[in-house]
Amino acid sequence: VGAGASFMCLTSPHKPVFVLASLIGFFAVLSSLAAVDVLREARRPAAENQYGRQGFRSTLQNPIVLRMLVLRALQGIYETIMPALQLYYFTFVFALPKQKRLILFVISAALIALVELGSAPTWARLFSRSTKLMLYVPLVMRLVEACAAPLLLLIVQDIKLFVVYVVVWRLCNSSYSFWRIAACGWICDHAGGEREGLLLGVFTMVNNLGRAVTSAVAVLGLGWAGLVTNNCLGSEGSEHDECEREKIDMQPESVQVYLKTMVGVVAPLVELAICGLTYEFPIRPGSQVLAEICKKQAEVHAARQHDEAQVEVLGCQTVSAAQKAPSPKQNLGMNNAALIGRGVSAEPGGEPGVEFCAPAV
Repeated sequence: VGAGASFMCLTSPHKPVFVLASLIGFFAVLSSLAAVDVLREARRPAAENQYGRQGFRSTLQNPIVLRMLVLRALQGIYETIMPALQLYYFTFVFALPKQKRLILFVISAALIALVELGSAPTWARLFSRSTKLMLYVPLVMRLVEACAAPLLLLIVQDIKLFVVYVVVWRLCNSSYSFWRIAACGWICDHAGGEREGLLLGVFTMVNNLGRAVTSAVAVLGLGWAGLVTNNCLGSEGSEHDECEREKIDMQPESVQVYLKTMVGVVAPLVELAICGLTYEFPIRPGSQVLAEICKKQAEVHAARQHDEAQVEVLGCQTVSAAQKAPSPKQNLGMNNAALIGRGVSAEPGGEPGVEFCAPAV
């Protein structure tokens, strides 16, 4: 959402567009209020972990946790290179005018959305059957995409092929999220203890840090590559079109080389590093560590079900006792009978132990 709003402002820098982008950003941020009810369900533990901060520091020093931190940072770097430089790639590599850039950007975004929405149910059904497929399918697809990127971007210069690559890029990366989420959950079960939420927050922080740093460095790199800026906001009509064309033509060749290197070389190398770390990750299908985690979680789940069953039984007993308790009218009748029955005695000639109520005098 933020990238789309920024692209709108850069493509059509007019006041209505700025107002529309501000409203889009406002409602995007406002939508996060939906998580308030979920956050309110969190409860602080009655007693702090006996290790306290020292215990969490030792958790961060766990080799498995450190490897996931590196993976999340690299994933943040990789996910940012293409979105941060796609607009500049359209502008300075393919020399597209403003209107064509906007059309291609919208088409690319729509295709990416269709790929994400269409592939998610397929991945969910496939990976729910086998954790091994959840590991190896994303690895194979990402390796194929990393090897195909230099061929599609550096050897052949075709805008249609670039759009196809963007779709393939998203398709090959869409399945990796399932393994990443599962791996973070395994680590929390293995080393998180009572601070699982804090550990997940650290993973997210490192991922966002990698994105922010990469976005800044990627754009600053354009300046280091010799980007020449030119302000065309003051011109209109044909003069504005000529200014835009001149801004593209005046760029040195080093700008194109920088963009091709970042998208076609650096990004695939980062992806290959992610694939290597993922393949060598200690918690993997068939490993002893994962078997112990699954066994531990099964025991916890069984104990929780047992506790819930006991609570349900106690609740049923309470309801049954409440149903057997005498009503207020019955209590009143019993009290009156007790008062009248004070004058009871064994009936003469009656059976022993049989009492009768004496009539009121």
